Amino acid sequence: MSETSNPFAAMFEMQRRSMEQSQKAVHQSLNFQKQMAKTVRDSLHSGKAVQETSMDVSQTAVEAYLDMFEATVPGDETAYDSMHEAVADQFEALHGANEETWAAFEETLEENGHAFDDFVDQYGEYFDDSIDAYLETLGQVEDQTEAATIELDE
Repeated sequence: MSETSNPFAAMFEMQRRSMEQSQKAVHQSLNFQKQMAKTVRDSLHSGKAVQETSMDVSQTAVEAYLDMFEATVPGDETAYDSMHEAVADQFEALHGANEETWAAFEETLEENGHAFDDFVDQYGEYFDDSIDAYLETLGQVEDQTEAATIELDE
């Protein structure tokens, strides 16, 4: 008896194709999630550059304000030098703390990013195993159904 004479063959084929299409859709979704996580990590790197530039602009503005103040209000040059030095020291400390914070943040982000990618990959493998097991079982049921159909026809 050919598969075309088995009334259930089309149903089994439809189920098989449906599962295969679902499998492809899940993998596309998983790849999208991994790509989105990478995009977030990359955008945070851009955020770091913007923050550093903002800090540099702030430092330049404060130094310009001190220069303007010094030029318009005569006073003790040593006091102004001390203020300039204090501002430079504070911004240097701020830059150092900022760099340490970003380094720790980026390290954590990288580690968690890799862990997330590993999790998504592992989930994809488990999902594939489940689909394979389902399709194998479906094939067995299909074979049994075909055998039963042949027996009924005889």
